[in-house]
Order: sequence, then C-alpha cells, then structure tokens
Amino acid sequence: MATLSGARVSVAWPMAGILSGVLVLTTGAVPSEAQFRRPPMSRQHEQGHLRAELGLSDDQVQAIRVARDQHWAERQRLGRSMLAARTSLRQLVLQGADAAALQAKAAEIAQLQSQELQLRIKGLQEFSQILTPEQRVRLLQLPRRFPRRGQEGETLPSAG
Repeated sequence: MATLSGARVSVAWPMAGILSGVLVLTTGAVPSEAQFRRPPMSRQHEQGHLRAELGLSDDQVQAIRVARDQHWAERQRLGRSMLAARTSLRQLVLQGADAAALQAKAAEIAQLQSQELQLRIKGLQEFSQILTPEQRVRLLQLPRRFPRRGQEGETLPSAG
C-alpha cells in the first residue's frame, strides 16, 4: 500500500497487471507447435460425440473428414506462421525495437489472424452444408464443449 497525503492507495492490482504482462512477454507464452496438433483420439472422440448427438450418417461423417483434411495443411501453415510472428514480436519488444517495427509486426499478426478467421469461416460453411437443417438446429442447441476464453456463461443480447 502506498500513502498519498495520509490516504491509503492500493497499487497492488495495477502492479499485478503490469507484472503479469511482463511475465508473459519474458517467458515466451505463445502456443507451441504441439498445441496446433490435436491427438487423433480426441478427434475421433469428438466425431463420435457429434455423430451421436446429431445423428450423422456414414456419408456425412466421410464428407466432414474430407472437408477437414482439405484445410489441414493450410491451418498448420498459418499456425506455424502465427507462432513465428508472435515470437518475433516478443524479441523485438525485448530488444527495444522502435514503434514502427512493432507496429509492422502487429499488422503482420493481425493479417495472420484474419486469414485464420477466414479459413475457419470457410470450414464452418462447408460443415454447415453437409448437415441437414434439423442437424444444424440441434448443433446450435448443443452446449459448447470447449468454450473460448470470455465466452463461458455469456449470453447474446436479445434482438428486440
């Protein structure tokens, strides 16, 4: 606690935020290449779960596998590029690079994120086309098995 004219002012929380940011930057907290690969068992388990929950036919399961495999190499390439760009950004920051170099690297990362998002959208569109309208409705009703950070428990505002 710091004092300011006899009043106590807490600096613990802002300092904790600063220190955690520095910790992330200095420890290289970026995903490893192993995190981009999913173990075959988890993929099979997820497919079995979706197959049972949605009542997928053998033809649909095969079509989903083909669609996923078509984009696998591109997703891997983008993942490796993102890892390299984040590592490079970390090095630039720690080496005291100027603002222009940091901005250029941030723009590169933003472009890679945009490419990842476009690839995800394309994959979801292909997946959606394989499903029947009833299966799409059921899929929307299923709880997310692995919610993304910040999405757990969130609800969408009502359109009204």
